[in-house]
Parts: sequence; structure tokens; C-alpha cells
Amino acid sequence: MNDKMKFWVLVGEGANDVMIPALIFTDKDKALSRCKKIFGSEPKEYQPNSEISSVHYRWVDVDGLDMSAIEQMYTSYYGGCGECYAATLMEVEEGSPFVCFNLD
Repeated sequence: MNDKMKFWVLVGEGANDVMIPALIFTDKDKALSRCKKIFGSEPKEYQPNSEISSVHYRWVDVDGLDMSAIEQMYTSYYGGCGECYAATLMEVEEGSPFVCFNLD
């Protein structure tokens, strides 16, 4: 039996696959409700790969997310080297890596 805790984490995504965690939730329904308020829209559902069993929820704007949404995600924000163009709500298991960092 796996007794590790699971959380829902909203992650902002920028250029070069840089992913910065923003908000954490213990309940999927509360997470989705809050994120829908932040972004003002329904997310797109997707499953990143066959090894990840849970569905992720994603909001994307190729021109960069609206600043009013970003201000609700982060305590401070500087997008001078690349904007936050997407946000993904994903289920994360305690102690597991879950974001990318690639500046290449």
C-alpha cells in the first residue's frame, strides 16, 4: 500500500521548459475551482505520457498569461527573460520530482 500524500500543484511554465510551482492544494475540486477563477476559463485536459496516470489541466496563452492571473499565482513576478505562457494543474505525490528546468 502506498501511503504517500498526494497534492494538486499549479505550475507556471515559461521558455526553455522552465516550470515554477505556484500554488498547492489538497483537494482537486477546490484546486480546479480556484484555477478557473484565476484564469476565467475552463482548462484543457491532457495526459502528459503513458507513465503518468492522472489527467493534468492546462491553461495556455502563447502571448503570455494575463498579468492579473500571474499576480494571483506568485508573490512577485519578473518576466524579462521570458514570459509565463502556460499554467498546469497536476497531481503530485509527496517526495516525487514534478517540474522541468532546462536553460539550454
